Amino acid sequence: MDKVTIRDRLDQVVYAILERERVIGVSTVFLQDLPILNNSFYVYRCYIDDNYRAPALDVKLLVKTRDFLEEEYNKTAVKGILAVAQNDHLKKWNHAIWPDTGMMYIGDSPKGDPMRVYYFKGAKI
Repeated sequence: MDKVTIRDRLDQVVYAILERERVIGVSTVFLQDLPILNNSFYVYRCYIDDNYRAPALDVKLLVKTRDFLEEEYNKTAVKGILAVAQNDHLKKWNHAIWPDTGMMYIGDSPKGDPMRVYYFKGAKI
């Protein structure tokens, strides 16, 4: 990742996971209008260092990020969160609604990656 991309993404950080003052995981979001859903959503991304991957750590990071953004929802017109599953492990989670997260399958991206959306409580479409 080049320095410009890193600088841009710093403004998108919602949560960082630290281990002995070293960043081992991060969640980021950016705002995007989604014509297919006729609304604006936060597009969610996360990264967890391979050496620190643990069962459900990705879910915990998503839930913390979701809950934080949902608290802020009343201050914005953003309707929820969109996640595109690019990780092979996540692509195997084939529940219509992911347990613990409430993320609903809405179809595949043009690249064939599963897309999931979560509407904030009280969101109107």
